[in-house]
Amino acid sequence: MLKLTTQALTIVLLRVTVHHAFAPNVHSYRVAQKTDGRVSSIRSFPTILSESERDAASIGMETKSGIDFMMTEADHYAEYMEEITSQILSHDNGEWTILTTNIILSVLSHHSNLETVDGAETIEKILDRLEARADSDEDLSYTLHCGHYTIAVTAWSKSGHPNSAEKATQVVNRMRKRNIKLNEVTYNTWMNAYVIRNNISRVEEILQEMEEKIPNEIRVKDYNVLILANARQGRAKEAEQIVKKMVDMYSSGKSLVLPDLISYSMLLEAWSKSDEEGRGVRAETILDSIEERYISFDMEAYDNPESTISGTYVAAMRAIINSGEENIINRVANIYERIVERRVIPDAYVYATLLDAYAITRPADASKKVPEILAMMEANLVDIGFEDETVVYNTALKVLKQSRQSDSISQAEELFQKMKSQGIVDEVTYGTMIALYANNNRGNNDSSAKRAEELLLEMSNEGGFKANTQHMNSAMNSLIQAGNVSKASNLLDKMEEEYKNGNQSMRPNVVSYATLMNGWVKSDDPQKSKKTQIVFDRMTLMFESGNQAAKPNFISYVTLVDCIVKSGEVGAAERAEGVVRNIYETYKLGESDAKPNAQLVAAVIDCWSKSGDNNAGERAEKLLNWLFEIYEEDKDPNLIPSAHPFTSAIAAWAKSRKFGKAARAAAILKKMKSLYQAGVIKSPPNIYCYTAVINACAYTERDAIEKRDALEVFVKTYKEMINEENVVPNHVSFATVLTALRNLLPADDKRAAAVKTVFEKCTEMGMCDQLVTRRLQSILNTKQLKGLVGDENVDERGVINLALLPAEWTRSIKNKNTYTTIKRPSRRT
Repeated sequence: MLKLTTQALTIVLLRVTVHHAFAPNVHSYRVAQKTDGRVSSIRSFPTILSESERDAASIGMETKSGIDFMMTEADHYAEYMEEITSQILSHDNGEWTILTTNIILSVLSHHSNLETVDGAETIEKILDRLEARADSDEDLSYTLHCGHYTIAVTAWSKSGHPNSAEKATQVVNRMRKRNIKLNEVTYNTWMNAYVIRNNISRVEEILQEMEEKIPNEIRVKDYNVLILANARQGRAKEAEQIVKKMVDMYSSGKSLVLPDLISYSMLLEAWSKSDEEGRGVRAETILDSIEERYISFDMEAYDNPESTISGTYVAAMRAIINSGEENIINRVANIYERIVERRVIPDAYVYATLLDAYAITRPADASKKVPEILAMMEANLVDIGFEDETVVYNTALKVLKQSRQSDSISQAEELFQKMKSQGIVDEVTYGTMIALYANNNRGNNDSSAKRAEELLLEMSNEGGFKANTQHMNSAMNSLIQAGNVSKASNLLDKMEEEYKNGNQSMRPNVVSYATLMNGWVKSDDPQKSKKTQIVFDRMTLMFESGNQAAKPNFISYVTLVDCIVKSGEVGAAERAEGVVRNIYETYKLGESDAKPNAQLVAAVIDCWSKSGDNNAGERAEKLLNWLFEIYEEDKDPNLIPSAHPFTSAIAAWAKSRKFGKAARAAAILKKMKSLYQAGVIKSPPNIYCYTAVINACAYTERDAIEKRDALEVFVKTYKEMINEENVVPNHVSFATVLTALRNLLPADDKRAAAVKTVFEKCTEMGMCDQLVTRRLQSILNTKQLKGLVGDENVDERGVINLALLPAEWTRSIKNKNTYTTIKRPSRRT
């Protein structure tokens, strides 16, 4: 038996019950020392016990119940627990401390409270050892029961292990193997393990098993666990059905359990996280119902009734804020007035939520409301805790960060200095201030970046806080806004180094890398495409090494592709296409959640059209066809293209020097019309598509057969363009048509007649501009020009004076780049 004599203290376990709304009862056991017949508290530690176990563990201070044990120092409680653990796991039975049921509970609770995988694994090892001794028929002073295993279930649920819920289930199966009956606390804890993993179906299955096996033990908190599971995922309608089921079962006499205030509070929380239409209005209706039946709630069931009530109002306020509905500020303020009218003392989170309404909706007077709301809180909450007060002030800073007022930065600095003087700053405070300067569009970017750096240093040097990923990301963004991308890159280097040395709080995430990538994209660095690719490759390597937070997402892929296609480098289209195809492949393999959309593919098709590559036409058309192939596989509406990629693919053929390009361009137009008529795509061919085909015809190779074929395609396309009801030719279209006539027809009267017909249609639609007149001048001689537009409008050099032309001819032209929307004339030519 272990003998501890150095400053030995006799300690006993005193029972203290602590209630928690969403979890099993957690019962703290206070370690106390007994001196001269008086008990003084040293510290407490929690364990989870059923009612019967609490009764068994209860002891009187004046009775020698056999659970007293020795301790070297009161402040070395954790060390003592570890020493007992070491003895239990030792194979030298002669050195064991005399163990009782409750000492074992205390040791298990100690490891459970660590909330780590190591803690949970240690509990399992202890249970292995104790089971082995129990199975050896030794005369033991302890009995393993439901409470011990329930602690193990709790330990796994809070361990953070990726398979924590399954590990908890293995403990339950272990209990069943030893014929240990699960009680209500065990079931509740087990359900919570799956709540944490967001596995609603398993929570439902466990609750159903409870209803079948221990129907008389089920309490409202067990149903609340299922409501919570749905609330966490914003499944408001499902959460409401659970509440309705509880009421129906009670009304029919099948259950004695009615929803309590916690049930309705979580239901409101579900609506606040829901994306259902009208969620704010629904939350207000539920709050009305709660107020109507408020008197029926057993408020003595809650440790802090006022806080529970305030939490209900806060949940309703959040539902309104998140709804995106109209008149949010007034509706949230109205709920605050209802709290006051009911003489409920609002807690700090009421004021934080009231401020958050201004932060999210960003009304013009938001910054002015900050001091008013803080003054209300300070007047009503005399005794407010450090953490609660900090939350409110941090939300006030958030309002100022989001504000568009010119004095919001100075107001935030003033509030920040006040918080520092009162000692109510934390990591979030500094993070908000750094983000404020990072997003500052109201002042000098250089000074903002400098202040962000100062805050980053101050928080660690003066405040004693550790900078985390969010702080570093904001500082990087601030430096990038000031144009100092290299310095931002140094911060990412530091994050990577810190993380590799074990600093988890500095773990770079996808935002870190995407921020720097975006910085290089927007920079003037001649190597920006290469540097953006390097950052992306670093992110990929970091993810592949085990950092899940660095997993490339859609935004990071878009940033990379955007940089490549805008680089103008040789081979850019090839590289960009490779990235896009790789995105889809990794998505199909289940290695990534990101997948390309039609807009991203269209950007690459456009890149091909501008690449100058001899195979650009084929590559662009092939990529367009691939887009439809993956749409057929995935049926994602985001993969349905607009008209733009069709235009780009046609343009790629138009710029090609290959034979048959006019026919290939026309084939793409034909396919687009067919897909639109079949309802596959939503955008019909527009004027840019027709113009691109005509442009492909206009610039064919100088080959008689090629020109003949191109002329045939041109004539057909022009007629379709003119006769298509929803297609309105513009000045570029007519200029391109004139170019085609110039290049495809010989200079004879037939060509002149065709030019006259096209020009008359152009002036009829008011689309004559300088681009059109220049094309006319390149086709017709001076005599022909004067006959077409009038002698007085053409000078002796054969130049048309656009200013002298009838206003009706140019009526639809605003300037050289835009034109007004016009209605088609009823007659066609």
